[in-house]
Amino acid sequence: MIDLWKQTLTQQYLEEPEVNNLDFLVLLGTTLGKQPILLKNLYKAYLKKENNFGYKPMIGAALDISFDQNEHQVSFSRAQESVKLTFSQFQKYIGLIDLLFTDVYPIGTVAELDETLLPPYIQEMYGSSEEGFLVSIHGRRVLTKEEDEYIDYIATIWPFGLLDDVELIYLNNVMIKRVVSLGMVNDTEKTFVEEVLRKQLLMKDVYSYLYTDSAMTMNWEVEMNEG
Repeated sequence: MIDLWKQTLTQQYLEEPEVNNLDFLVLLGTTLGKQPILLKNLYKAYLKKENNFGYKPMIGAALDISFDQNEHQVSFSRAQESVKLTFSQFQKYIGLIDLLFTDVYPIGTVAELDETLLPPYIQEMYGSSEEGFLVSIHGRRVLTKEEDEYIDYIATIWPFGLLDDVELIYLNNVMIKRVVSLGMVNDTEKTFVEEVLRKQLLMKDVYSYLYTDSAMTMNWEVEMNEG
């Protein structure tokens, strides 16, 4: 996916205004793509409207990111390199990293959700569960009705599955705390993920709803701040 990443991340993709250090963004994106927890924490900081986010690896220079809420800009700096993106460009940037690099869990995976990031209506489904907020995954990267964005996962409360009185839960990657049990993976599954759930969605210019403007108005700001 790295070659496809380098081919896609262009000024045309990011749109205006012009980005002054695209090579740095390309290199940084490969780093973020290989570290899903770092990527998730970075975007959570953005959703929480924090002012700064930092990361210091064991080897190498620290990464400093600042969010200017007044100018709607994100600034990246590491060693002698720096670059600025608008909020809109930042969402497209992280959305592309997510599309091409983030793991797509197979059907049948059981995952635990981060209860601090869940809407109240989902928390109410679990009551006072001692086993954690567990879900079974039934669908992945499902297109919305308008087919202009996708829902990362469609799930149900584990262990109930698809029953008449069990509501579907729509998830994004940020909501998932950990994988409890991974579904079946073979060569057919891997090919489907790479060719359909990555490349075909990229060709259609479709990304997760988490990285669109609509996500910012779907109670995310309130829910993230409460967490």
